[in-house]
Amino acid sequence: MALLISCDWIDRPSPVDSDPSAVVTSTEHPRLPLTELGTTRWDSPWWGASDEELESAIEDVGGRVSIGFKNHGAEAGVDIRGRVLTSGQSVQDGRAMLATRDVEIVRESRLIPAVSAVIDPSDVGFLQSHPLIDYVEPVPTDYELHGRADWMVSDSMWAAEAIQAPSAWDSTTGTGVTIGVVDSGIDLNHNHLSPLSV
Repeated sequence: MALLISCDWIDRPSPVDSDPSAVVTSTEHPRLPLTELGTTRWDSPWWGASDEELESAIEDVGGRVSIGFKNHGAEAGVDIRGRVLTSGQSVQDGRAMLATRDVEIVRESRLIPAVSAVIDPSDVGFLQSHPLIDYVEPVPTDYELHGRADWMVSDSMWAAEAIQAPSAWDSTTGTGVTIGVVDSGIDLNHNHLSPLSV
């Protein structure tokens, strides 16, 4: 099994980039970009998807989802810089609401206001419109690699040669290997990143 989480930076433009006039300064969270849509997770591949698209995708993964919580009436549970905006009480109330819908909570996050769960795909519309739910996203699992890693090493890939990776590629197919990749995005305030280069 491979865990792949990405923030989809390349394929989805930032609403702030597409409409710079929408950026305002929040007094509660200084320098936090806001749009008319609030501080939502615009980087998600499911941002803006219809209930029908989500329901179909969730059905394809056997009902496995990630559900994020937010405070009642809030735009988001976590801002685009990763700061948690949701109270512990809102998370508890959200979990209690999920229990009334017979949602199977598989894992609870201690770092962000979210759970991994298994839902009935037909519940997507209800959950998406609930005031304590920030997002509902399918969680694809069971990625399979098809084929062998026997492609030719180019001259620019000297590091692969240096660690004798090509000889490993000839004998290794990945059977029994578990890979976990977590992409937390870009820290736009990092000293080594110029705002002009991101």
